[in-house]
Amino acid sequence: MQHRKLEKMSAPGRPCAAWGRWRALPVVAITALGAAFGCGSESGRGGQASSETAPATPAANEASSSPEPGREGGAMTGAPVEATSSPSTGPADEGNPTGSIGLVGGETPNPESGSPGVGAGGASGNSDGAGGYTYWPNPDSHSNSDPWLRENHPKLVQLRPKVLVIDVQRTGRPILDVVQAAARDVGEGSRYHGYSDAQAPVFVDYQIDKVVDLRDPSAEYPDFWPPTPFDTGALFAPEFASRWGYKDPDDGHDLPLCEIFERGLANELWIAAEAGTRNVYENQSYVQIYDDQLQPTGRFSKCTNGCFSDPGRRVNCKVTVRIQEVNKNRGTGCFTHAQGHAIENEGARIPYLASNAARFFYRDMKARYGIGYNSLYEMSCAGNADSTIFGRNGCLSFPTPGHMLFDPQDLAKPSVDFTGFGQGCGDVHHSANVDWSTTLQALTACEGYAMGQGAGAEDATTVYTTAVSRALHPTFDDDCGGRWQLYMRQSIPGLNNAAKDSEGNPMKNWWVFWYY
Repeated sequence: MQHRKLEKMSAPGRPCAAWGRWRALPVVAITALGAAFGCGSESGRGGQASSETAPATPAANEASSSPEPGREGGAMTGAPVEATSSPSTGPADEGNPTGSIGLVGGETPNPESGSPGVGAGGASGNSDGAGGYTYWPNPDSHSNSDPWLRENHPKLVQLRPKVLVIDVQRTGRPILDVVQAAARDVGEGSRYHGYSDAQAPVFVDYQIDKVVDLRDPSAEYPDFWPPTPFDTGALFAPEFASRWGYKDPDDGHDLPLCEIFERGLANELWIAAEAGTRNVYENQSYVQIYDDQLQPTGRFSKCTNGCFSDPGRRVNCKVTVRIQEVNKNRGTGCFTHAQGHAIENEGARIPYLASNAARFFYRDMKARYGIGYNSLYEMSCAGNADSTIFGRNGCLSFPTPGHMLFDPQDLAKPSVDFTGFGQGCGDVHHSANVDWSTTLQALTACEGYAMGQGAGAEDATTVYTTAVSRALHPTFDDDCGGRWQLYMRQSIPGLNNAAKDSEGNPMKNWWVFWYY
């Protein structure tokens, strides 16, 4: 395969004239798989939480066949727990998700012609004029948190984020099979209303840029891999830079992860490790925090689904860094499940989503509806937060699809008698009928969210059981509730959505915020 061209930049997020000088180097710590790539260019148990505290979240059994993968994180309802200031002054060149996949060595945007690369996704994403690119990354912008994303948010018709994959997991399926399938599922989920519109294009079209194979065939982990509790910050240290295979074209130094992300050489980092504690937990990223005018505050959070551990405070990048756990022993439904927790928590750093996504994820029920729970994650049945037992254990019922009765079988918890249920969609752990049942029928506004096409200008609703999402996505993996994840994701306001935001304006495409 041809080496993949990567951009050379004179400053974070900006190309310089010597665009073509950036090339990915051969994968380091090569095995046969790494050599096959010859280029540089799902979720099980995750990483140890840091000493910072995050909101308590439900746990589940890894080996369970229920929709919950092992050691699940739940929703974070408050502001980011751990916030750090950017090392730069003022908004640096700072900076999104999913689709079918462009493989290592695939065609990339041609900086001379401005034409997009060719992936398996739907939208063409051509330029709408000189420099007016409608896809991202592009020759004008390629790093996360780049102001270009905010300035061109409404114009974007496709995202093609570049992924750096690190494999230290000896067991499981071949890494390329796993990441291809994960990219396909995320891409399918980014097709707005794809369940009812066969022509809906993929919006997030992941490009697998490089796989770095660090597996040790004689040990569970290579001896240089950070021990338990997993120190995510160690991966950002200069000592690790030579393992990633990216060199500065001017002075030849090995680029550490922060520089790789700041130069836009990668937009996400996916890590496949043994199902233990020596990895990030599901999706634990380092993200820029914005104000209500969508301007960067200069602060960052490391708590997208709990907080990752960085005792040496070595993760101090100037841009958002997305970090995702991959488990080669689980289905790709667990990948979308794990990533979904960070998606539903985006409102903690993006006020626009706090205002517009809370009802979708049932995040403000106490204030909005006057019931005793702020979110579905706070509910439990006889002390068990596993939503799959709610119905069969007699805690949850729907006398009519819009009337939810909930008896927690715990005197310390409030009961619920709610006749207005169905104006939201659901969350990662709770499908639209809350407990994943194929028999309990509940109303949902998933398909009509924020359109106001129902009675009294409320959202139009449909009746949901888990059989609905399973029938709509029969060929996709259902591990960790993967088919529900796709149905929920295709309901998220994306490209060409008809929703209105809280100010009555056309709803912004939520997927673009992922790379802010």
